[in-house]
Amino acid sequence: MRRRTNTHAERRRRLPFVVVIDRAEPFCKVDRDEIDAECRRITNGAEFYHTMARFERGYRHVVHFGSAHQADAFDRVAKDRKFATRPVPQFGPPEHEKQAFREAALLWGFRTGAIRRVLRAYRDGPGSLMQRDGAARDVLRAYKMPEGHGDILHVFIEWVVEHHPHWFNHRRHPGYLPFDEFHWVIPQEAYPHSDD
Repeated sequence: MRRRTNTHAERRRRLPFVVVIDRAEPFCKVDRDEIDAECRRITNGAEFYHTMARFERGYRHVVHFGSAHQADAFDRVAKDRKFATRPVPQFGPPEHEKQAFREAALLWGFRTGAIRRVLRAYRDGPGSLMQRDGAARDVLRAYKMPEGHGDILHVFIEWVVEHHPHWFNHRRHPGYLPFDEFHWVIPQEAYPHSDD
């Protein structure tokens, strides 16, 4: 028995008139529903096809129609309603919430001393990165952690890599910098009162 299909190529052949929406990002659900409602209104319930197509170096939203006047009508609607410039959907919490969680997690880690114990378990744990991650999370579970959107262990690791990279390679200066004696000399003006 032959399977009946309605492939992308068949739909493109049936609906040869195309409107390109100059946008590579996905639409919010409200915008997708509005585009579909407009397409149903313009086609009077007939078939249309909304998909993505590759143009030069990127992908764009395209809508296929069965007649030229339908494509022209939707092109006018798309330009009038500015579908191409609609806001992009937000995946995950907004940036200000991530930053607030990071600050709260670091403040909690310093106040409770958890940051030192967790990072020591991560750094000194035997085995692979997964085993060290598990050891650090076991230490972290002993505390009542603050609530929020994010991973406290990754916040701690990002902070220590940014501010104290020598903690992970057991050196007092960053391993990627050559030792320069000049940088370790205390400048004379640091203690102006010592000569008095």
